[in-house]
Order: sequence, then C-alpha cells, then structure tokens
Amino acid sequence: MPGVPGSNPINEKFHTSDMTAIARLVKWQDLEGDIRKGSPYPRCTGVHRRAVCVYGSGDLHWMLHQHHLFANKFDPEVDDTAIKCLEVYLRLKALHNIDLHAQYAPE
Repeated sequence: MPGVPGSNPINEKFHTSDMTAIARLVKWQDLEGDIRKGSPYPRCTGVHRRAVCVYGSGDLHWMLHQHHLFANKFDPEVDDTAIKCLEVYLRLKALHNIDLHAQYAPE
C-alpha cells in the first residue's frame, strides 16, 4: 500500500510481487536484460529451466547485493563452482564474521 510506513513507492519495475518479497530470489527469463535500460536484473549466466534461471557463478556478485533469504535455482550439473563459491562465502561469514563481499566489492 503506497503511503504506508515501510512501503515502497509505486514503480512499474516492481509490480511483480516476487521481486520485492524477501523469501526467494528468482530470475525470470522474460524479465532479464540490461539494467541500464530498465530490466530488473541482468541476464542469467547459467541456463534456463521453464523460464527460470539456474544460477551460474557469474550471477553470484549480483546475488549478494540482493535482500532475499533464499535463491532459486542452483544445480551442480549446471555450475558446481557457483555452489562451492557461495558455500565458502556463507561459511566464512557465519563462522568467522568475514564479509568477503565488502572486501572485494568494486569501488
């Protein structure tokens, strides 16, 4: 609801409810493209299954900038490196409070 404390301003880009939901990060094939031209997210670097991106390692940098709790979909047969890199990142963050994202973010 626009105008309610904590609400987002009306924007055509965010009319799809799963884009603003915190639960699950999904890249829909028909919404991918150039962010500078208004696309909500960049193209998938993995593959598509039923019009949903199966994330590749090239999607990780973008993914770590998002607010979602979970990401849909990963497949070790598509890009096992993406899964291993994300696992190392989360392990270091959880066990040692090391935020690699902040250390290696482009300036």
